[in-house]
Amino acid sequence: MIAWLALGISAGTFVWKFIETYIRWPRIGVVMRQHITIHVGSPQGTGHSEDRLDLVVVNKGAEAVTIANVGVRSEDSSRKIDVQNRRDNGQQIEGPEFPVRVEGHGASLWTIGSDLTKDFPRGTQMVGYAQRYKSFRKYPKRWRNPLKLYETPISYFKN
Repeated sequence: MIAWLALGISAGTFVWKFIETYIRWPRIGVVMRQHITIHVGSPQGTGHSEDRLDLVVVNKGAEAVTIANVGVRSEDSSRKIDVQNRRDNGQQIEGPEFPVRVEGHGASLWTIGSDLTKDFPRGTQMVGYAQRYKSFRKYPKRWRNPLKLYETPISYFKN
């Protein structure tokens, strides 16, 4: 009887530790928000609109995660705004410097201004992405990349 009770307790502990590991595991989500500012022009009727993008990386797990880079690309990958690459070229993008640590149940925000979103023509489908560091594994070869890519679940149209 005691042996069966010990087996039940150890099996319950094993299941609980598995569930606890899943709960603590970092789960990354990428959210993109578009803000449009319309400028009314002079009496001749000229005006223009500016839009900026907010990229939010959300960690829904309990463990902290380190983000290597974020950016926006067109759905067909013909155009791309890579935040770290643009910062290296001297352009200003609001947000924390890379690598950034996102604590458990936390978030980080980057704002891409209208001067950079001009690269995308109106009506282009855009996808936001984030790259996080992960453990390097020697085998199998497909796991050798130290970065894991996360993308927005839906694509957004540029206005």
